Amino acid sequence: MCGIYLLYNSELTILPNFLQNLKKIQHRGHDSYGVIARINNSLLPSLRFYQKGKIVTPEVINLCEKYNIFLGHLRYKTSGLHSENGGQPIFTKNKLGSFHFVFNGNIPCNEYSDDYTLDTTMIKEFLENDENISSWSELLQSFVNTFKRAYSIIIVTETDKVYILKDGYGVRPLCYSYSESNQTLEVASESVGISLKDHNKITEVNPGEILEFDLANINVPKVIYNLNTEKGIEQLYGGKCIFEYIYFLNSKTTWNNLPVEKIRNEWAKSLARTDFSFIDIVDKSDYIVIGIPSTGVQPGKSYAEELDLTYIQGITKDSKVNRTFILAESERDKVSKKKYIYNKEIIKGKHVIIIDDSIVRGITMRNLVHSIFDNGALGVHIRIMAPPITTRF
Repeated sequence: MCGIYLLYNSELTILPNFLQNLKKIQHRGHDSYGVIARINNSLLPSLRFYQKGKIVTPEVINLCEKYNIFLGHLRYKTSGLHSENGGQPIFTKNKLGSFHFVFNGNIPCNEYSDDYTLDTTMIKEFLENDENISSWSELLQSFVNTFKRAYSIIIVTETDKVYILKDGYGVRPLCYSYSESNQTLEVASESVGISLKDHNKITEVNPGEILEFDLANINVPKVIYNLNTEKGIEQLYGGKCIFEYIYFLNSKTTWNNLPVEKIRNEWAKSLARTDFSFIDIVDKSDYIVIGIPSTGVQPGKSYAEELDLTYIQGITKDSKVNRTFILAESERDKVSKKKYIYNKEIIKGKHVIIIDDSIVRGITMRNLVHSIFDNGALGVHIRIMAPPITTRF
């Protein structure tokens, strides 16, 4: 899971908007970020850099003011090393010319070749080395027919064509918006990262779809291929990653016409209804509900409201600690113990109902429960917002 974002405008005053919108999807990648900035028809990247941590801007602003195409990537390491080899955007070339690209997803390399351990490298070399193709349309059709999942990709060519594409299952989000009158184009991992809401509706890229924009004249994108339409596949349910809804997506994002905040609240209310009989036989004043930050907070409030319980934020997240479930095993337990800050005055003498979005390995939850008891809780009740797994036949 990473964040990708493109902003183009025919004017040269778009950098503040680019940085502002990139920050809105910063939650999709904290390990590092990269940016390519250029002017129309620039064959070489005018600015390319990688930096660890959060987006900082003063020196970047001085470097970027004269450019009108920005392509950004926020890295969340799930494979490969903390190095430029895994950093994006990528600048390279093939027989069709030079191009830049960014990628969000995770392609299982071992299903396609034993030569790669990093999917970004595999994508790059595929796009570079197919000597049998005669057009970008042909090359990208070959790509989506070869790699089944899971990716969303933005490509900017030296001829100022922008291609956006998604795997046939639609595992990861990717959406766009454009303005013909202002000659502006935005493409982002999430709708919350797009600012053109007043010009055209934000449109999600369909599973298996390849779209082409011409930066010389921004208008309705050209659909150059759709894998599922071509093969007659009916996308009833698809293969969308439910963990996006549970955890990754910003609560203000809408994906596949489903508002994330509404979904999380409905799941929490459904969870609460399973506890009606339990709550009916206890003294509600003895119980408090705490949502584990950040994605558990709003569902926690919805859960408490449904059961007429007191919600209070007796546990806060240490802002210096990022996601722990992706850390190496040797680090995970140690860091998870530092993840939360506890308010003993709130917790002591109470039965605490914890609302969390999910349990991945259980290490953080184990340490959390111990710490709540250490702060004087009479009892701890764990409730998980993630919906149950079911099988559809």
